[in-house]
Amino acid sequence: MANAKRMINLDKVQASYVGNIESVKWEDGQLQNGTPIVLGALATGESELYNILITGVTGALATSEVLIVASPEVMYRDDLMTSDFYVSTGAAARAYHMTIGDIFTISQVASSVQSTAAVGDCIVMNATGMNFIVTAQTAAIAGWKFVAKVIELTTIGYDEDDAISVRVISA
Repeated sequence: MANAKRMINLDKVQASYVGNIESVKWEDGQLQNGTPIVLGALATGESELYNILITGVTGALATSEVLIVASPEVMYRDDLMTSDFYVSTGAAARAYHMTIGDIFTISQVASSVQSTAAVGDCIVMNATGMNFIVTAQTAAIAGWKFVAKVIELTTIGYDEDDAISVRVISA
């Protein structure tokens, strides 16, 4: 059974050990874990909370550092599961800087990456941001700063949603 929200597992991420984490917020809707983002400007009146940059310009996103949203799934209702989690509009979320060699597993309910990805393919952030697309490794390396290589087709969560495990090869 596919769940409505994206899930992420930080399998081996350097930032979780050395604290290379940013606080971000998005004013245009709910933010799901596993969302790739680009840092924008500091939020008004804040010194450590950044807005998320959204742009349709492929070149700007291709050359930007990509962070991955992965906030702790804190919920106060017994009938909710990890797959129900999201960060409310305008609330602070946790985003991780990626380092070459980092490995994470991400469910693909919010995109078509799982259905089109194969082991050895690469994922990059799409042109408008906040999602991934699948591409061949040679094309990915040629034009994108952030590239992650699919190392396994797998499942995630209690309901075993389709997922991919990836290793960051360019950050």
